[in-house]
Amino acid sequence: MRFFKILLFTLIAILTTVIIAFTARDSLTIYVTNHYLSKYDSEITCLEFNLGLKLNIDITKLCIKSAQANIDLTNTTLQWQFTPEIDASTIEIVSIKITSLNIRGKSELFSNKTSTQNKTKKELSIDGLPQYLQQVAQLTLPSAINVEKFSYRPFSLSPPITQNKTQSKTKPIYFGKFSTNKNTLSFSINNQNKLQQTSFLSAKLSSTGTDFTAELTTDLARLRTFLTEHKLTLPTEINDGLIIEGRFTSQIKWKDNELVINTQLKELSIDSEGIKQSGQLILNGTLNWQMHLINGLLKIEFAKHNEVKLAYNEKKLIELLLTQDISPKITPKITALLKDNPSGGLVVFPRGKVEVNLTESSLFIAEINVDTQNINQPSKLKLTELFFNFDSQKADDTHKNQATFSFDSQLNIAALNAVTRQPINIKAVGTIKQRQQGWHLQLTPETTVELIEIELTKTNSTKVKSSSKQVEQNKNSLTINKLNTQLQGDININQNGNLQLALKLNSQAILFHLNNIIQLEKLQLISSIEGNIDNINIDATVIADDVEVTTIKLNGELIQPQIQIFTNKLLLTDLFALKVNLPIPVKLIDGELSYHLKGQLTDLNNLQNNTAEFSISLRNTTGEINDIWIQDLQWQQDLIVTNGNIKTVDSKNNNLAIELIEIASPINNLSLKTKLSFNNKELSLAAKNIGGDILGGSFFIANTTWPINTDHSVNVQLTNIDLEKVLELDKKQGIVVTGKISGLLPIYFDGKNIIIKNGELHNISNGLIQVIDNPAVKELKISNSQLKLAFDALQNLHYHQLSSDVSMNDDGYMILETVIKGRNPDLDNDVNLNLNLSYDLLGLLESINITERFEKNIIKELQNK
Repeated sequence: MRFFKILLFTLIAILTTVIIAFTARDSLTIYVTNHYLSKYDSEITCLEFNLGLKLNIDITKLCIKSAQANIDLTNTTLQWQFTPEIDASTIEIVSIKITSLNIRGKSELFSNKTSTQNKTKKELSIDGLPQYLQQVAQLTLPSAINVEKFSYRPFSLSPPITQNKTQSKTKPIYFGKFSTNKNTLSFSINNQNKLQQTSFLSAKLSSTGTDFTAELTTDLARLRTFLTEHKLTLPTEINDGLIIEGRFTSQIKWKDNELVINTQLKELSIDSEGIKQSGQLILNGTLNWQMHLINGLLKIEFAKHNEVKLAYNEKKLIELLLTQDISPKITPKITALLKDNPSGGLVVFPRGKVEVNLTESSLFIAEINVDTQNINQPSKLKLTELFFNFDSQKADDTHKNQATFSFDSQLNIAALNAVTRQPINIKAVGTIKQRQQGWHLQLTPETTVELIEIELTKTNSTKVKSSSKQVEQNKNSLTINKLNTQLQGDININQNGNLQLALKLNSQAILFHLNNIIQLEKLQLISSIEGNIDNINIDATVIADDVEVTTIKLNGELIQPQIQIFTNKLLLTDLFALKVNLPIPVKLIDGELSYHLKGQLTDLNNLQNNTAEFSISLRNTTGEINDIWIQDLQWQQDLIVTNGNIKTVDSKNNNLAIELIEIASPINNLSLKTKLSFNNKELSLAAKNIGGDILGGSFFIANTTWPINTDHSVNVQLTNIDLEKVLELDKKQGIVVTGKISGLLPIYFDGKNIIIKNGELHNISNGLIQVIDNPAVKELKISNSQLKLAFDALQNLHYHQLSSDVSMNDDGYMILETVIKGRNPDLDNDVNLNLNLSYDLLGLLESINITERFEKNIIKELQNK
């Protein structure tokens, strides 16, 4: 009886305890749960739930208060599955249905400052990342949870808004599943569209205590919709009109302190209306890469066939660029370049590996290729060995930013349309580095700039009638088949943006034709540039068809540099071997040319306004000039160039000497002093102290000018002229004259013809005149008895006086009023003759004139330039 009393008391106590526990279940659950939530600075402030017949948990209301947000759940049902052999450590949740979920976020919702514990908690850092990953690997859960299905409606961070039933039904419903066991956690979510059974977001994490693996897969289009429904969107200027498609898959593995991530981004497509009115942007591509993280070094290896295409509205981008007003000088040039070279977009090809040194805060990229989608030919940019350092405290040059680049492009530049209609080929290869003092750009010899089909034509032209139409022909047009410039060297840009140059350039003009002047197979300019705009040094050499023709030097301030142009002992045989169209034929066998121009360029826009000194010399020049043999010509001339005019620097001594001029009567030892000036495209020449040996004697002209002054004579002083050599110029049968004469011939030029006025010749030695067996004399002697006596006296006349007054009219015939006194020993009588002789002197003058045609042609060419 006692046993039954104890048993009854025990049952009553248990029943009472169960009744009390069930009645106080809400308070008891809150008390126990808050004990665990307190460490997270959270607590349950309300809880109402019941157990169903199948042990389902129906939560009527659940309120959770935390430092970051307040969460309210209403009408939530948890359905689980159990068996008689149920394991207390396993919970099989069949489904979770949440009718209403309300989250009221606080200002600290996305902040790490949530509690005192969190404030003291060590933040995740690069150095602490391995420790954090190790903690993930040590993840263990107290019991297994398997949620076969859960569903809910999207929530908002804003306060709830009362909606009618029709509106609530339009809200999308998301469902998914969630499961955990001791070392594995998996999660997936889908939407209510039954035709899309594949989850758009799934994740799985498996740990062993020392390592872990994880997988993440998502559909970007559906993920974006998911985020939008949860009010988690990009900024408005990016999100509006944005369409994203593609599938993202990532596999993560942490083992032996090494993190490996394999990622695939397939069929990526981003279509946007643009950012800040930039116009439509379309991005398409596929990316595959693998990441390794070990000992603070993150390595990324891209697959070979990665490609991303970006299409954009170029017109909108140009308009946007103009509104930014980056630089009043640079922006118009950039926009003009973009307009001249329309492109539909860019194609990016990531290649090779990327290394992120988390300890050194540095980034290394092996290779990136970028191609433009131009209509004609794409521009190609290749960047290799890119290095970036994000730690500003490291100042040594070995840790500064740098990259190797290669740029290959064909660009149309409207500003050069007057020169060529063809695009410019540009290839730039080199490296760029950031140093303490600024940036350093190094160009390799593969860097080139090429222009083709160049033509420069002067605006003034002549019109030539051909048939019934006029054909316009341009004089002195310059054409170049190809102009190629090779660059190499260094460009330094300091922190103030100033340039320091150390460059070498090799420019070659192929098929250089300056019409009517010169034709070259190759004109080459080899130059070096060192310094900056305040102190520049430029050395250049001009080579024409392998002949080094001149040297150019510039130094000093770039806007007003000192300049020198010179050559030293250039062989004239090499110079005239070039295809140069000269106004007269020149065939030299020897000679050297030297010249030196020096001055300062004070006006770069108008070169004629500058002042310079110029000297030129010819040495040992021998050969044919205009079919006249010139031997051993020596010439030295110093000039000053001022405001486009040329003037000779006066010298005390003669500066032109010629050993021999081979004409009908050769001129030896010619010497004179020359002066010249060029003003307003008019050339004037002056000569003084002109002297030389001719006809066995000499001549001397004190001064003369060209053009000849019609009001002044050119006085030719003749000394010791051998009459026998004079007659050799125009030999007559049976006439012999010996002796020497001197005299003065005043020569005038009326603008068309040469005239001699009041000239005088006289003998300075006794001589002989013999007229024997001359056919014309014989006829005269037969026809005229008086002339017979005179000619008989001239058959052997030994004269002691021979004088003549000389004049020449504009018809070219010289009139000699001659007086001859002497004795004929054969007749034994004295002879006194007065003769008026007429002689064609024009032919003789033309035979010894070597300057007139030469000068005329030179002046004509200068005036046409």
